[in-house]
Amino acid sequence: PIVEKEVDIEASQVELQNVPKGYKIWVLDAQEETQGQNKVAYPITISGLKQQVENFSPSQLKATLDIAQWMKEGRMNSPKIGIWDADATLQKNGIVVLPEKVKVRIVVTKLEET
Repeated sequence: PIVEKEVDIEASQVELQNVPKGYKIWVLDAQEETQGQNKVAYPITISGLKQQVENFSPSQLKATLDIAQWMKEGRMNSPKIGIWDADATLQKNGIVVLPEKVKVRIVVTKLEET
């Protein structure tokens, strides 16, 4: 039988690509979440054969977020400073069925010019 299970992907499992020079961008984790929501990770629903889903370790999950693509979708010439929701692409693993995207929260800051 095919079963579903909700698992969490952690901020450290999301790789950021194409971060423009002069900016620091990271995925929020629990310690940095200041809105009192205490979100440690980002939930996704996986599905597959019962044994594979039960044996699947969320630590196997990987996702990438292309900052250049995120800026293009938001019609930005440069990243806007602040906290934003963005869709990271989950890497398929061939063991369980994953959603294509996971919504993560990113922080965009400008690096100090020295």
